[in-house]
Amino acid sequence: MIEINKPVRWTSADNNDNKIVYVGMLTAIADVYYTIDIPGMGELDIEKTDGEFESATMSEYAAEIERDTGTETVEKQPKKTAEKQPKKKSTQGSVNNKLFSVAGHSLLPSGQRKLRFANELASRAKKLKYSGHTEIKLIEVPEGSKQDCVMFLKTHPDFQDSISQELVAEFLES
Repeated sequence: MIEINKPVRWTSADNNDNKIVYVGMLTAIADVYYTIDIPGMGELDIEKTDGEFESATMSEYAAEIERDTGTETVEKQPKKTAEKQPKKKSTQGSVNNKLFSVAGHSLLPSGQRKLRFANELASRAKKLKYSGHTEIKLIEVPEGSKQDCVMFLKTHPDFQDSISQELVAEFLES
């Protein structure tokens, strides 16, 4: 049985009757179609009669996200120790001065919008989506404190909308 906000596997055929399989997140069920958010393709309304639909695992969904973002072929490089810079002090957030390389925002299921910080884009997006977050907007940023990341978002072209700028302003004022 498939459920909304759970991974789903859709098996169909292309024009040459070749089997194709997609894995995505089921976002809605209507009388005659399913709405599935497929990484790299976006949300698609697919007729219930157009193939087979079955539950998928979060591992399959995570693999699909990694495939879409290309992260499965990227090996983590060891951290350079020779050029290690002292950690920058942050005027925001925790006292342990963590550094981040991913920043953005998301809409919680409660309707609250929050800034988000992480070090790995695909896994953070997957965790947020799995937790019911929507309107997830994350990008890779130069490594820095939360303050540094927010200052980068402030001028980034993809974060010039009023929602993003309001979140940035609130963070910088606190």
